[in-house]
Amino acid sequence: MKGPLPVSPEPHRARVAFVLPRADWIDCNASLMSALAADADVAVALVGPEGGAIPAGLAPDQVVAYPFFTAPRSGTGINSLGELYRDARVRRQAIDRFFESFKPDCLVVISTTSREMLPWVRLARNQGKRVVQLQSVFLAPNLRAHIRGENLRLLRQRGADGLGRLVLRRVLQAAAGLPGVVFKSSRQAAGADRVFAINAAQAAIYREHMASDRIEITGAPLLDYLQARVTQSAQPSNEAALRAQWHVAPDVPLAVYVSKSLEKFCQDDPVHEREYQAFVVRAFLDRLPEAVLLVKLHPIEDARAFEDVADHPRVRIIKDGDIHQIVHAAQLVISLGTSTPAFFAVFHDRPRVIIREADGIPLDYQRQLLDVSVALRTRPELEAVFDDLRAAGWPGALPSRFASCGDGTRQFGADDGGPSTPRVHLSLRRFLGLPLTCAPS
Repeated sequence: MKGPLPVSPEPHRARVAFVLPRADWIDCNASLMSALAADADVAVALVGPEGGAIPAGLAPDQVVAYPFFTAPRSGTGINSLGELYRDARVRRQAIDRFFESFKPDCLVVISTTSREMLPWVRLARNQGKRVVQLQSVFLAPNLRAHIRGENLRLLRQRGADGLGRLVLRRVLQAAAGLPGVVFKSSRQAAGADRVFAINAAQAAIYREHMASDRIEITGAPLLDYLQARVTQSAQPSNEAALRAQWHVAPDVPLAVYVSKSLEKFCQDDPVHEREYQAFVVRAFLDRLPEAVLLVKLHPIEDARAFEDVADHPRVRIIKDGDIHQIVHAAQLVISLGTSTPAFFAVFHDRPRVIIREADGIPLDYQRQLLDVSVALRTRPELEAVFDDLRAAGWPGALPSRFASCGDGTRQFGADDGGPSTPRVHLSLRRFLGLPLTCAPS
C-alpha cells in the first residue's frame, strides 16, 4: 500500500506589519502596502486606529485596531491611577496578542519616538524584530536644539506638580509593561534599523544622530499620494460643490483658518484662547470685508473658542471634510502654528500665513515650512499682513513678501524623478533579504 503523498512545505513569506496611528498616514502609505501585499513572498498586516476605515482596494492579510490617541477612563484619586494602570495593561496585551498571532519579522512605522509608537518599537526590538521608519514628515535642521527647547517649555508649563504627575503616569505605565518616556527625544528614528528618507537634505538631518549605513534615500509614498490628491482636488466641479455646501458664492474671496486648541496643546487659559481666536477672525474680517473665512477645527478641538464669532455671516466653522479639497478651494491658508494642512498647501500652491506664536505662546516649530510661508509672531504683524493683502488686491494679486514663499518648495520633493513608491518597495524587499522581483500572489 502506498503511503500518503508528501506535503510540500508552504514557502516562507516575510511578515511585514505597518503600524500607523492615524487614518491619513494609512492613506499616504496605502500604495506601498498594496504593492507588498501583491507579492507572493510577503504577508502584510495593518495596525490602525479604532474606527478607522481601510482605503478602497487595500487588502492586508490581517487588520488590527488599536486604541491610538484615546485617553483612559477618567477617575479621581486612587481610582484615576487604577484606570491608568488598567489602560496600560490593555494596550500591552493588545501588542502581545498581535505579535503572537501575526509574528511579524519587521515593523514599518512613521515614528519611533512618539508617545503612541514608542511602545510598539521598544517591544518589537526586545523580541528581535526589525524596525523600518518610513519618513512621512519633514524634519528641521538642528533638531536637537529644537527638541531641547520643546522639553524646556514643557517643564515651564507643567511646573513641579505637573512634572511629578507626568513621571507618576510613566512609572505606572512601565509597571503595566508599557514602555514610555517623560521627555521628547531628539534622536528621531533612533530605534529603527533602517530609515527611508525623502531626500538628501532630510537624510543629512538624520545623520546628526544616526550612522549613514542605516539611512537610505528613497523618496516616500507620501509624495506620490500628495501629488495624486492635488490632481484630484483641482477638478473645477469639486470647488464648486464645496462653495455651494458652505454657501459661498463663486466670486467671493475665500480663506481657510486652520485652528488648534491652545488649551489642549499649550495648556493655555480657555478665556485667553477664546479672546485670541476671536481676535484672529475679526482681524481678517475687518481688513478683508468682501471675503469669507472658513475656520477648520483640529480633529480633537471643539468650537467653544469661536463662540464670539461663530454667528458672523462671513464665518463658516467646520471640523470634518476632505482637507485636500478644502485647502485647494482656499485662496489663502492661515495656520495657527505649523500644521498638516499648511504643509499640504505647499503642494497645492496656496499662499500661506503661519502664526508661530500666540501672545508669546510658542507653537509648533518646523523651520522648513516657516521658510516657505509668511510667518509672524504678534498681533500687529498679523493685522499688517491682512492690510497688505487688501492693498495688493488679493486674491487677484499678492504682496511682494509672498513671492519668496515658492523659492524653497523644491526641498519638499524627492531627489529622483518619478513615483517614489516603487523605489521604496524595492528597498524594503532588499532590506528584508528578498529578491528584487517576485511573482504576484
